[in-house]
Amino acid sequence: MPLRARINFFLSNPEESNIGWRLQQLLMVLLFINVCAMASETVDGPRFGSSDPGYPYMPGDSTFIAVEVLFSLFFVFEFVARWVTAPSQSQFWRSVSTWITLLAAIAALPRLLLLAAGADTEFADAFMFNLRILRAIRLIVLAYVYVGTKVLFQAAVNSIAPLTITLFFLVTVVMVFATAIFYAEPCYDLKTCTFTDILNTGYFVMLTVATVGYGSQVPSLHNAGSLILVCIVMIFGTVYFSMPLAIIGVKYELAWAEYEEYAENLKLPQQNQPQREKKRTSKLSADMSRRQIINALAGRNDDDELEKIEAHTMKYASSNTCDRFYQLSQSILEVNASLQHIVCPPAAATDIPTTLEAVIQSTKRRSDEASHALDGIMSVIKLHTRVCSEAHELFSRAVNKVRMYTIVLSIAVFYLQTTSELQNTGVRTFLCQRNVHAFCDRYDDPGCYVFKEVSGTGSGLSVEVTEQIVDFDCEIGDPDETCYASGVNFGSKNFPVSCSDVFPSGPGITYVCNSRLCNPPVQFMFDMEPYWIYFEFLFGFLFTVEVALRVYAHPVRRLIWADLKVLASILILIPFYVEVVEIMIGEWPTYSVIPTLPSFFSMVRFLKSLRILKLGSHIPGSRVLIRTAQLTVERIVIPLFFLFLGCVVSAAVFFELERGTECFVGKSCMWWSKNVLTAEMSEGLPIGKRICVQNTLVTMMTDMLHSTWFSLVSFTTVGYGDLYPRTSLGKMVDIIGVIFSSCYTAMPLTLVGGQFYICYELYAQEKMLKKVSFLLVVVNESTSQLRWYLIELLSDELKSRSSRTSLLQLFGV
Repeated sequence: MPLRARINFFLSNPEESNIGWRLQQLLMVLLFINVCAMASETVDGPRFGSSDPGYPYMPGDSTFIAVEVLFSLFFVFEFVARWVTAPSQSQFWRSVSTWITLLAAIAALPRLLLLAAGADTEFADAFMFNLRILRAIRLIVLAYVYVGTKVLFQAAVNSIAPLTITLFFLVTVVMVFATAIFYAEPCYDLKTCTFTDILNTGYFVMLTVATVGYGSQVPSLHNAGSLILVCIVMIFGTVYFSMPLAIIGVKYELAWAEYEEYAENLKLPQQNQPQREKKRTSKLSADMSRRQIINALAGRNDDDELEKIEAHTMKYASSNTCDRFYQLSQSILEVNASLQHIVCPPAAATDIPTTLEAVIQSTKRRSDEASHALDGIMSVIKLHTRVCSEAHELFSRAVNKVRMYTIVLSIAVFYLQTTSELQNTGVRTFLCQRNVHAFCDRYDDPGCYVFKEVSGTGSGLSVEVTEQIVDFDCEIGDPDETCYASGVNFGSKNFPVSCSDVFPSGPGITYVCNSRLCNPPVQFMFDMEPYWIYFEFLFGFLFTVEVALRVYAHPVRRLIWADLKVLASILILIPFYVEVVEIMIGEWPTYSVIPTLPSFFSMVRFLKSLRILKLGSHIPGSRVLIRTAQLTVERIVIPLFFLFLGCVVSAAVFFELERGTECFVGKSCMWWSKNVLTAEMSEGLPIGKRICVQNTLVTMMTDMLHSTWFSLVSFTTVGYGDLYPRTSLGKMVDIIGVIFSSCYTAMPLTLVGGQFYICYELYAQEKMLKKVSFLLVVVNESTSQLRWYLIELLSDELKSRSSRTSLLQLFGV
């Protein structure tokens, strides 16, 4: 073998030779070391010029540059070797891995050259230098030669279909609960609130479902609504993740079993080749094409040698084919006779041919006009047949695509309505006006009334409050002095009093003065409030048409209220018609989802989040989740009951162990002959305020609510970190609780996960049987050569083009 071919063989097929395998391992080790060196460059060491580096033992910048030069030279040399020894240059440059290797090799060269020339490296650092991360991607590409990597990728591919179902369910639950939590704990003060918008809340819900629980976001323990919702999310997370874990685990195990079976079959002697071909079901063979696998499963030889066909099978197929051909020929001849009557009528009625032979003779004598007319009629008949068979399917696909895109866009619009970047805020904006209006409907602060100018002794403007309530139905800038932000009222440019002076109450400070709606925006891009109405009316019209069509086409209209799809569609339309009513009565609706005091008009918009449920009809296999829930709901009650019981019992124990000493501000609080209530603890608190103290710290678990929350967070393995035991005895009890939680999570993992896998496999088998059920009797009893003929014959019996395509795809034709 020539040297060039040998080098290419070592680099392209490392698993085929010892030299290639050693080169492969060396390359992966060097890539790993280089990635570690790249990570070390980001550490706070002497290379940044700090007077007090966090890691003073790290090397300087010159060392990192020298290391990068060595790695870059090696990777460039490797790429050149692959390039020069490639047997086909066009195929080499069309490969994605080629460009990954090239960019990873030359990523640092521009910066190194600029450093050598003494020029500025800012541009190189910003673009090319960061492409070195492709070297980490090369590790993944090069690792594909290992058997474990191939098995892992095969398991991932096999898991995509079932994971799609669980992913849709996850997104649905996360966004619905995120919307509910955002409404339950609205963000009045952008600087202190936990959940600023629904997307931010969705991030928190996702971390909770995944049982990660960073602790950067925790619901307020004084908000019962958000606490209950988060508790449901934590329990759901332990149950939900059992489904994808079961799918991935089983698929990975099956992939290994298939590979081991394939490896065992390769070891069989050559004389057992036929038996080995029948047993080979693994898809991991890179040498077998899809057609070869199908041919092997179907019993069809690659050399296409004719096999003996049984007499009764051939007779059956020939008889059916001849019957169909005769019927088709007779129909064409009848059409031909009718056309000859029209185009070339006979001279007398006795000249009409009545037998098949006479028709054939008459056909030979027909004129060119009749022949063209017959061809035209046959073309029209064929076109009509094709249009009739495909029109309904094409129309249904188009309607479903429009429906799906509309649903996706409506969901995106709803969640964009919650983002502060698309909301113009400030005292002289529509959103602040609506917020103050909602506040003044419940509270009676001076800022809710009209102010008038009075003469003062100083040079400044003096105002006093009147008894007339501000008109909140005016537009911003209305000259009427009784309107909001007009004259010298609150929100006007001439208003001389601060917000806290006209809204002095606690709710006024919270809901108005500290509200992000009445303060300048932190990050503002564009005000979409005037334009949301066009989107909402479009969605409302389309969803109304959908509901009308569902009602019209429902087979039993008196049972329509039992159809969950119709009920869900009606619920989703309620916010739209509520907004229409608001416009009709003169109240312009607020389309931006903003933190305001709860009201019917603000809470009814929560139903918009249910739009995501409409996507369920576009997700194949969504009924697998419903079936899984039906089969596991009774059996999952027992683990959930014990979870609740364990939380209550452990909460009582933690409360007794961690509540500390009960103290009151203004009184001494003695514990072990010392006063544990220090001046720092009672500073700013009213006399008589109750405080629980643990030694020298304020108690965390001051009541059963806090201890129950801590128990549930621990048992569901979320671990936010906002509460934790301090006493030694409390830590020992927590260890026992952690062991209990491990046993608890194993139950839904086995129960729900296993049941979901069984339901999905049944669904997949049912889906496959629908494709091939009509071929089982005829095709499986036929010889291999006749199979392919019968596939074509039976597919013609189907009037659907998609069914024919499914047959051909299934058998690899």
